[in-house]
Amino acid sequence: MILWFPANKSKDIVLNYIQSFAKGTFAQIVQDRIHSRFPSFIQKKVYLDADFQEIDTLCSICYENGDYQLKCGHFFHAHCIAKWRERSRSCPLCRAAL
Repeated sequence: MILWFPANKSKDIVLNYIQSFAKGTFAQIVQDRIHSRFPSFIQKKVYLDADFQEIDTLCSICYENGDYQLKCGHFFHAHCIAKWRERSRSCPLCRAAL
């Protein structure tokens, strides 16, 4: 799930707030509560799993935050994984089929 966190608040503060919500709460409800509790015009994208734990989005090819998730769950930049696909048809980390 992708949520937008306010840039002026610590990520840990927002994560602690939303982890009190019940599992299975719709992403839009969580997002609305974040916006009402921590209003901000400048936001940053955060990837979370079903338990509201942050997912590591570091691209293992260029070591910057990635924006493209493979079926296996690993994140990369679209242009980094496109170059990788020219050489191999598997995930660079776990070797799952692409």
